[in-house]
This record gives sequence, C-alpha cells and structure tokens, in this order.
Amino acid sequence: MSFSGPDAAGFCYAWPEPENSTLAMKYLLWIGLFLIIYWIMRKSGNRRNRAATPPTSRDPEEMVTCAHCGVHLPVSESIHAGGRYFCCVEHQRAAQARSD
Repeated sequence: MSFSGPDAAGFCYAWPEPENSTLAMKYLLWIGLFLIIYWIMRKSGNRRNRAATPPTSRDPEEMVTCAHCGVHLPVSESIHAGGRYFCCVEHQRAAQARSD
C-alpha cells in the first residue's frame, strides 16, 4: 500500500497499489460478464422450453352435489344413479337403503 502526503487539512490517506486495483477490476469484469452471459442463456432456454410444450387448458366442468352428504364434485368424478349424483358407492347404497 502506498501513502500519499498530507492534504490541505493535514490528513494522510492510504491508497491501494494501482496494479492490484487494475487486477481486481479485471476479475470483477470477467465475473460480471460471465453472470450476464449465464443469465441470458438461462432466459433463452426457458423460452425454448415454454414454446415446445403448449399450455394445458382444461375446460371448466359442471359441478354436482352429492344427494347424500351435499359435497360438491365434478360430474366426471360422480356416480349417477336414479337421476341423482353421489360422491361414492357407499352414499349411493345408503340413499337407496333409505328410500326402500
């Protein structure tokens, strides 16, 4: 470290060697350049993957209520019997036993 002489107020300042600061700036420049290139490559890879797989769009499905317990569920997952919808076979059997 080299020292400069006192300034007008009488303070002395320590300045780093010019060779070391230049070397540090070179390393910082290379690290920054590497990070920028990495970030750009990562962003372009994400775009490529998103373009390859089309978004999965599911149409909304009609919801029905179980005639036994009142749970709401999609029609595709329900059991339809006797004009009513049930969430499981047990509830269908219980409703049939109650009506008999």
